[in-house]
Amino acid sequence: MRLVATPPLAVIDIGSNSGRVAVLALTDDGHLEMLSDARTSLHLIDDVAASGRLSGEAIERVVRSVHDFLCIAATAHAERTVAVATAAVREASNGDELAERLLVETGITLEIIEGADEAHYALVGAVHGLAVEDGMLVDIGGGSLEISRFRGREAVSTWSLPLGAGRLTRGFLTSDPPRPAELRTLREHVQSTLAEVGVPYRRNAAQSGASFDCSGLTMYAWAQAGVALAHDDRAQMPQRLAGVVEAVVEHHPAQRDQQHAEERATGLAMAHPHA
Repeated sequence: MRLVATPPLAVIDIGSNSGRVAVLALTDDGHLEMLSDARTSLHLIDDVAASGRLSGEAIERVVRSVHDFLCIAATAHAERTVAVATAAVREASNGDELAERLLVETGITLEIIEGADEAHYALVGAVHGLAVEDGMLVDIGGGSLEISRFRGREAVSTWSLPLGAGRLTRGFLTSDPPRPAELRTLREHVQSTLAEVGVPYRRNAAQSGASFDCSGLTMYAWAQAGVALAHDDRAQMPQRLAGVVEAVVEHHPAQRDQQHAEERATGLAMAHPHA
């Protein structure tokens, strides 16, 4: 039986599509133990994509959810709570209004993190339980896409792009099921965005596979992905990434940032081990 070495820490993640609380503690053998967790749908990216602001109703949803999350944290005996918000709140013109409401009504200070920090926490959480030294992490959330290229388990370069599944669904897929022309336009948009910012091609895929975090469709298949990519035209990596984004948007709208939040929570907990 693992013994808890640090007091429990609660991490509240206000994501673009959903909110989550995770209560974790560091064990005496250096592992993170999940003591409790819960999540709820928020759909903040819908408001931000439509108007650039969070509606009053959206803000109320977040405040109610945080009250619930704090009850869960207290039940799990969390001694400290860290709260972060990502792409939707970051881009909203009234994101500070939400932070002020939470501070006044719950006592929680909401940290609105930048895309680079979001990518960092996702990478730390993703590699925490993986025996891998080099590779690329693709983390698809509701509002944004974070890509981290790493060597020796440390980030070499990161990108944070407005290619989240919720945002793309609203912007490109108006039909149900999506029409071929909509999917083609979506694919072209993702490919051009990746190429524009210089996302690198994978030249050594046979030696160092890739990890695609697809928000509930997580493919942590490092060696397996490497073998698969070795049989493809590796110069087509942007197209392959575009296909991953398309698959998440089309087939997993309800789960698109579940794993995204879980990895951020792990990364944040590791950043605050002695809370």
